[in-house]
Amino acid sequence: MASAPTWCYCGNGTEDLSLATGFSPDGQFVSLVEFVGPTDLQVRRLDGSLVGAEIRGDRTYSNPVTMGVWSGPDLFVRDTHGVERWSNGVIKPFLPGVEWLYPRASPSGGQMVYAARGVDGLARISVVDVASGLTRQLSSEPGSSPFFLTPRYVWYKGERLCASGDPCYFNAKTILTDKTYIYDLQTGTETESIIADIADVWPHGA
Repeated sequence: MASAPTWCYCGNGTEDLSLATGFSPDGQFVSLVEFVGPTDLQVRRLDGSLVGAEIRGDRTYSNPVTMGVWSGPDLFVRDTHGVERWSNGVIKPFLPGVEWLYPRASPSGGQMVYAARGVDGLARISVVDVASGLTRQLSSEPGSSPFFLTPRYVWYKGERLCASGDPCYFNAKTILTDKTYIYDLQTGTETESIIADIADVWPHGA
């Protein structure tokens, strides 16, 4: 699909960088969403053939694509216009103007969770309905790196603004706290979690 570029964080890093591949939930397609070196969006069948049009930018990053996630048969990515929806080779606006971070799809389908920064520089967690595009913020408290534990429960990390003496690298203005949280989508309640970190949740589709 691509060759990984040579690159490094050299004091000018950004949390918008992304280099990820992923299978569609039905296992029919594989995606590449790259914003490291060149910016690239590809969706291919398992035999390697390209589905629809390949979008490839250059190193000017005129319209970078990043932060891709599958939900059902569609792939959602972020560019300079907001969040776009790839469906059967056609790209259409989904959440105009939204600069989401760390999006994850619900294992049961129908929803996605993501973080987005406010004017205060802190991120907060929201859930969006895939069919309608309607969003709701889960908590007024800052949070980052959300995951669906189940279709009902969302887990995320707490964050705060960097203070003097904090090890805030790569030009970051925020830092994670030592707390994590679980939000109950049914009751609308937030509780502190004993889970320190998550790499993945299994099974998918449960």
